[in-house]
Amino acid sequence: KVTENVKAIMTISSPSLVLLFFGILQTLLFGICVIIDFAHMFIPATKNSMASRLLPPRDFIFSVLVFPVGLFVAVTFWTLYAYDRELVYPKELDEINPYWLNHTMHTTILPLLLIELITCPHKYLSKLKGMIGLSIFGTSYLTWVLWVNYASGIWAYPILEVLGVPGKAVLFTISYLVMIGFYLLGEHLTKLLWGKQCREFSLLQDFNWDKDNKCVLAEKSSV
Repeated sequence: KVTENVKAIMTISSPSLVLLFFGILQTLLFGICVIIDFAHMFIPATKNSMASRLLPPRDFIFSVLVFPVGLFVAVTFWTLYAYDRELVYPKELDEINPYWLNHTMHTTILPLLLIELITCPHKYLSKLKGMIGLSIFGTSYLTWVLWVNYASGIWAYPILEVLGVPGKAVLFTISYLVMIGFYLLGEHLTKLLWGKQCREFSLLQDFNWDKDNKCVLAEKSSV
């Protein structure tokens, strides 16, 4: 029988929130990609075209949020699950979520990220700006985790129930550093995959993607 504690976790927990938020981000990202592709088909590509204006938000969403957060969700969930599933996904939850739904939430993220990374180049912000964006997201999520515990007395993740204050601080710090690492990994993989097209300049310099997804130097203003 499913305990009331587990029901409460499924109802108000931040795992549900982060998966919902991540799903919205993915939908927004792929929606923008579809609009860009259709715009390229029917509207001539210019500097001020709709497709060109959508490239920066597309690249920001993927590089700063979708890739590092999605990779973090998949890797950390299944690592903890393999070590001791009770720390992250108690067996009681199987009575609420079927096994295939668990994979839908925590497994399919990874191949979708890799497909997007391999098939579409993304321009990265400077490391400082990218880390600031990711830090804002991480801080907001941590605030939600703490608020859930304050309002209900329930920790969103079972692992937080068994850790003391120092342990929680270490866990949060390591989680943040891992997400930063995944952000840098995404930037590095983008350079490896698309660097041949951009050999004459760094991904951190000023360039744009043309209608064929080839990187070209951005036009400099004469002003």
